Amino acid sequence: MQRLTCTEGGASKFWEGWVEGSTFFVRFGKIGTDGQTKLKKLASPSAAAAELGKLVAEKRKKGYVDDGGKASASAKKGAASAKKGAAKKAAAPAKKRAAPAKKVTAPTEPDFPFLFYGADAGDWFEGAHSYEVRFQDAPTPKTRIAIARAFERAKGKQVKTSLGAWRWSGAWAQFSLDQGEDEDDNGPREFFYQVRKQLEAIHDVAPLAEVVLHGVREIYRGDRWTEWTVACQPVPTAAPDWDPGYDYAMGPLDRHQERLDGAPVVTDPSFERARKEAAKGRK
Repeated sequence: MQRLTCTEGGASKFWEGWVEGSTFFVRFGKIGTDGQTKLKKLASPSAAAAELGKLVAEKRKKGYVDDGGKASASAKKGAASAKKGAAKKAAAPAKKRAAPAKKVTAPTEPDFPFLFYGADAGDWFEGAHSYEVRFQDAPTPKTRIAIARAFERAKGKQVKTSLGAWRWSGAWAQFSLDQGEDEDDNGPREFFYQVRKQLEAIHDVAPLAEVVLHGVREIYRGDRWTEWTVACQPVPTAAPDWDPGYDYAMGPLDRHQERLDGAPVVTDPSFERARKEAAKGRK
């Protein structure tokens, strides 16, 4: 187990990570508390170990140092609780089948062109940032190409290239982004700002109805876009089940979002080629 702590600038935080088989666990919070524990199932033990190594390196860059402690009783308790929650979810009744999709136009306001849950996160869970986007109409193959080009051309230096291929299901798409190296404390703010610009760029090509950033623990103070979104529609629209068995709903914004089975989830090689070509042209 890796245990790191951060006390810079008056902070008092700890972070622990460990692997059991192909399951990766993290526990984090304020020093002196039990914190909270989350788990993520990966494809293999080696993939879980790689995830641990990646996150430990990221934490050290952010000022965390080795604590040298062994797994605490609360860490073991948290792991047991996380496992129990995952088992309960696995044993839950089958999810509802997706009903035929209805076209829904998001409410608009001059400053906010579409619903955005997590436009500016103040705190978030570990790992890459997973975004879901719902277009007002299911994009055609030709429109997807335009989306790929617009998204990549608008990318800023604080946003790393999308991790893996985008996944598509009707009017929905899902992708993950990683944050660039933080040069100062404003790095996260700049990251979320640049992602917003990318999303606004694709909105100009194919109007968006809704965006959901998963893993948000709390929104950034003054995030009017998210506040407006929740006031318009408290819970995100039911979305495709991209990864059956994965616990998407980790934070207050997506806790009650439903997952619907039935719609096929696909990748689009033509979209990925266009994205890659646009990224090369930007350099």
